[in-house]
Amino acid sequence: MKVFVLVVATFLAGCASTSNSVDDLSPAMRAIYDEPLICKGEEQCDLYWDRASFYINKHSKYKIQTFNDSLIQTYSPTGGTPSVGYNISREPMTKGEYRLWVKVWCDNMFGCYPHVHKEIANVKKYISR
Repeated sequence: MKVFVLVVATFLAGCASTSNSVDDLSPAMRAIYDEPLICKGEEQCDLYWDRASFYINKHSKYKIQTFNDSLIQTYSPTGGTPSVGYNISREPMTKGEYRLWVKVWCDNMFGCYPHVHKEIANVKKYISR
């Protein structure tokens, strides 16, 4: 019985460690994931912020908890769910220039759906298209 438990635990630990690895990204998605998301000028920054809000409203299982000029955040995933929550913050860089930070997470030890790193890349790709 102990051997069975050990084998199952090892298998599950392996699944948990690889199911949301940044190494799972294709080279194209990895480039998007790694590239800082920066907007310049009021028009582009407003557009990026609107796209961020739209993306979360369309793709999140959770409602937006906080929305202001510097933060869009959903309620946090709870109860072991693999569904992801979102947090997009806007950091002022220079006058009229902002960096958008995208965070995606879930509350499941075996991984998130969608894949956290792929979803961050998807969000950044959508916002900057």
